[in-house]
Amino acid sequence: METDTSAQAGLDTFSHSGWRAFITRAARLVHRADSSLRDVQLLAGHRSIQTTQGYIDGDSGAQRKLISMI
Repeated sequence: METDTSAQAGLDTFSHSGWRAFITRAARLVHRADSSLRDVQLLAGHRSIQTTQGYIDGDSGAQRKLISMI
């Protein structure tokens, strides 16, 4: 999963499960950095946002919390 961007950020040493955890955590925190999933996609070096989305794990607890906030 090494890309120029990820290598520069020191992210090229993750295992696959570590990479999945990193992408999931980044996706959950993008709003705090005034960022977007596109930025996560670029960090991951994915050509397609669909590829990045495939790495993001869902969380039913977070989904319930989100619904309660609406």
